[in-house]
Amino acid sequence: VYAFTHSLFHQFVMGSLEVDVKWDVYMIFLSLKEILNKNKKDYQGKGFKRKKKKVHSKR
Repeated sequence: VYAFTHSLFHQFVMGSLEVDVKWDVYMIFLSLKEILNKNKKDYQGKGFKRKKKKVHSKR
């Protein structure tokens, strides 16, 4: 079983399909990262300050 899956994996890695799939995944990963970074900035810029103010006013 190991040899079979290993040879399949080797074919997959060496195949051009793997390059296309990897590129798609990489682009999706980049766009997700951008969205996460934007959300982080929005959170730090707006929500985080609001939360800090609320905590400060309570104390």
